[in-house]
Amino acid sequence: MSIAQIIGIAIGGALGTLLRFFISQSINQWFIKVQWVTPSIVVNILGCLILGILIESRNKNLIESNNLFLSATIGFCGGLTTFSTFIAEIVVLNQKLSSFIFNIFIFTPIVISLSLGVLAFVMGRWIIKIIV
Repeated sequence: MSIAQIIGIAIGGALGTLLRFFISQSINQWFIKVQWVTPSIVVNILGCLILGILIESRNKNLIESNNLFLSATIGFCGGLTTFSTFIAEIVVLNQKLSSFIFNIFIFTPIVISLSLGVLAFVMGRWIIKIIV
């Protein structure tokens, strides 16, 4: 990996993170009374949309620069949300509908990620409560 790629990913990540922050602030300010409109839901869906556009644009040779692609996908989308990457991995790696259905509904990486994610989050809080 080149220095230009690393810098591009870092800049993209910073921009994605800033967008996530601004979206969170806006939603918390304007939609606080609508329980189901959370910043995480909005950035997850937005990130999936953007990543889908970027990957298909790359597939159609609309994005030729590898540095730009890495900056936009890994950097920007990664800074905005990792959920979009998770969804892209499931969809892109499972080209056959049967594999996709198996991975979503039977193998359930989403359930595993959510379950272990919640467990890890609770454990992290528990560790600090024990230490402090």
